[in-house]
Amino acid sequence: MATDPSAVSPAGNTDIERILRLLANSVSPGAALVVSEAGPDLLIEEASINVSPGFRLRAPDSIALAPNCITDVSGTRLPTGWIELCGWRPRYIAVAPIANHRLHLVVACAETAPLIGDLTAIATAIGSMLDSGLNTSRERSTSTRIAALVDNLPLPIVFVDSRSVEVFLNDRARAMLELGQRDATEKEIAAAFARIIAGAKSEHRAVLANDPDAAVRFEIEREFRQFEVESKWIDDERLTGRLWIFRDITSEREIAASRMISFQLSAMSFGPL
Repeated sequence: MATDPSAVSPAGNTDIERILRLLANSVSPGAALVVSEAGPDLLIEEASINVSPGFRLRAPDSIALAPNCITDVSGTRLPTGWIELCGWRPRYIAVAPIANHRLHLVVACAETAPLIGDLTAIATAIGSMLDSGLNTSRERSTSTRIAALVDNLPLPIVFVDSRSVEVFLNDRARAMLELGQRDATEKEIAAAFARIIAGAKSEHRAVLANDPDAAVRFEIEREFRQFEVESKWIDDERLTGRLWIFRDITSEREIAASRMISFQLSAMSFGPL
């Protein structure tokens, strides 16, 4: 376990957290979590207990993140992280999927298991809150870190986060996309990218249109300068989305053109008279 739950700060006081606390109190002692999958681990997105968003918890071998599942784990060997996190040994672990968000509602109970109907209803309510644009504590924390990272990079950078459906771009990218300094709407950003992609060769446009995971590289001209555009899909435990990088290669092209002219002039000067 990479993080000691007793040493981390509490999660944010959100509407989702309030629902989780009510659910946990209904099966007291209990702990209610919203988690995503990260390999063999569960990544905590929101919790009824004081634990940092992004805390990793190893899933018990007997627990499958299947729809509407309540498992008696009293005779199961649990990863120690569960006892460290809860402060007691769970007897039941219940799971319900949160539709359309690749998330699960997980409830650990020491004595009384929740009713399946209650679990499903709460998972549906959380899904509706997320559909309305509400983010979990981990998503907000991740968004803040991504925004800070993008803002401080020296190149024009755009990252489109597929999890939170947010677009992060720095001032250099705003200038590149001709968006100005104000917050641009999704429609304005989409239109700006359409202009960028229109400058690519037809084969690159086809790759981007047909393969969402594709990596492409092409050159465009912007304000009399040459840029190399690199676009690639990122999918790891912390980031999922498409990254766009714009490199100014004007000087490189000018040097290459100058060398070509020098070579041609040299060839002419040594040619037959």
